[in-house]
Amino acid sequence: MIHEPESGAPVITIAIASRNQLLRLGLRTLIAPHQHLRLIAETAHTIQAVKIVAKKKPQLLIIVLEPGMNISRLVREVKASHPAIRIIALREIEDSHCGVEALSSGVDGLVLTIQPWLILLTTIEYLCRLPANAAHCHPYEIRPLEKTGSATDIDQRIPVLPNWSGTSQNASMTSSP
Repeated sequence: MIHEPESGAPVITIAIASRNQLLRLGLRTLIAPHQHLRLIAETAHTIQAVKIVAKKKPQLLIIVLEPGMNISRLVREVKASHPAIRIIALREIEDSHCGVEALSSGVDGLVLTIQPWLILLTTIEYLCRLPANAAHCHPYEIRPLEKTGSATDIDQRIPVLPNWSGTSQNASMTSSP
């Protein structure tokens, strides 16, 4: 559930890394009305993302996956400079290989750019509510992922990640009235 401003929810600090200026504008517009979300930095360059994270220490980094991006290196460098950070990758639906690479690199969440804005806000809140050591994906090797099962479509080979919250899946999926 998305916290409304009057709920007194703790502020979640966010940084954005994307070359797409319109997408950054859309993310700023999405974040702005939510008092518990604060955009503290943004950059058009992934190299600057590492520097921003090291200097400003946001709780969350939103990365827009782009062709030619070395997501594994970026995630490794960002988490080396700020181990407690959560990383959400946004990707186009057509680029399934990039999504597998992002999950394999250790991002904490993956959201498609065609999904409703509520999915991104819910993912932000979910990841930032988890204990510091619970939200981190452990990098996977892409080769073993591709060898699991007999599926030929790459999207069918994305692993199901463990439940990090320590609660049963039914308990974590239910919401209070």
